[in-house]
Amino acid sequence: MNKLKSLRDYLLANIPTLAQNPERLLIFADKGKIVSNSLSLSFEYDYTVNLIVTDFAGDPDTVMVTVLAWYKHYQQDKAFPSNIEFEADILNHQAVDLSLKLPLSERVIVMKDADGNITDMHHCDEPVIDTEIINWPATLYINGEAQTP
Repeated sequence: MNKLKSLRDYLLANIPTLAQNPERLLIFADKGKIVSNSLSLSFEYDYTVNLIVTDFAGDPDTVMVTVLAWYKHYQQDKAFPSNIEFEADILNHQAVDLSLKLPLSERVIVMKDADGNITDMHHCDEPVIDTEIINWPATLYINGEAQTP
């Protein structure tokens, strides 16, 4: 499941407090299904990512905007309209625990030779639905200041 790593890498690169404390970022795949609608071995992972950020002392908008930017690039078919769920536990005046749930899918193509031997397995690139998506990689601005990874 390549998107889990991609999401984690993107959050660590774009939210400095998470980069300094990566143990505060937890990512799980929940409600996973393997969907296969053909006679081939090709399939699709279909799951919900449960992304948890613990003891976050920054502005929660930072996490939300960063997740949304990644989501609109890597899961365009589910991102319009966006259907990300979240929960927040306010720990004190300075910190919050956040849990976000993002529906994701990943297509995997499995190729076989004439003898039925598997010759290749690869994840498909996501189709681009809207060409007006942010230029990638984008610079994240918070309160008018560019955030550096």
